[in-house]
Amino acid sequence: MKRQLPNLITLTNLFCGLCSILLWLAGDYDKAIIFIIIAALADFLDGFVARLLKVSSAVGKELDSLCDLVSFGVFPSIIIYKMLSSGEQLYGVLDVYALPAFLIAMGAAYRLAKFNVDTRQTEDFIGLNTPSMTIFVLGIHFIAVNNTLGLTKVVSEPYFLYGLCILLPLLMNMELRLFGLKIKSFGVKGNELKLAIISIGAILLIWLGFQSLSLIILCYILLSLVFYNKKAN
Repeated sequence: MKRQLPNLITLTNLFCGLCSILLWLAGDYDKAIIFIIIAALADFLDGFVARLLKVSSAVGKELDSLCDLVSFGVFPSIIIYKMLSSGEQLYGVLDVYALPAFLIAMGAAYRLAKFNVDTRQTEDFIGLNTPSMTIFVLGIHFIAVNNTLGLTKVVSEPYFLYGLCILLPLLMNMELRLFGLKIKSFGVKGNELKLAIISIGAILLIWLGFQSLSLIILCYILLSLVFYNKKAN
């Protein structure tokens, strides 16, 4: 049973991701967000528990990616799909103009497959990780709903959203080094960038609330570009 505990936590991620998708499609955004937060917590805890119990396995790694595809690949696609939805339906179900949103899930699938075989991504990331991409997309939703800084018209514009459908898969799969977010030791040394993004994120959340999520991810990418890639070179 001890060996299966991390896998059960991983499957909780999948369960909550599926609930989030159905709730979002039904327009119950508040509950959907609660479930995706639980999915994110499960995604963090499964690896932590596996290391704590010393039961890490190849199956667990593969299962984690499969579940992440739903929670942090399909779910953000559904968010953009709903934002693009125009009512022009194909076969009475699919919205023709919103179908490009599925490029995000396709990009996430390819990224997760690469992640499992890329030995370079043990401490940091090559390309934007799928949870960060999902946080960015959620931020776009909150900006649109709350008209943050008067940007509702901008982020709701179809051409902007179509641009995201192309840009996000590229960001997930490009050769861009991004620092890992897990703090494995106490102290400032070695955790400077991680503590910086945590501090920036806290300030932005206090100032703008959930509308700041996209900005936090942009800051994360910028910090990696300015400091981490320079260090790597």
